[in-house]
Amino acid sequence: MRVQLPYFAARIAALLVMLTILLILSVNPLLAILAGLVIVGVLTYPLGRLQRRAAQQAAGRAGVGAGR
Repeated sequence: MRVQLPYFAARIAALLVMLTILLILSVNPLLAILAGLVIVGVLTYPLGRLQRRAAQQAAGRAGVGAGR
């Protein structure tokens, strides 16, 4: 789980930056949250794959769930 933390932090930081930009542009807050989640999800998809791979490698080293 500790291996995933940097990737998770980078994705949260990207979401906060996107929300800030959308709110500065005077977008409705609810729409900004929804659009921010979609945009950041698309932009950080490769980062999510790296996060998943790092978790699988860490689980493999620990001998837990390596077959997934």
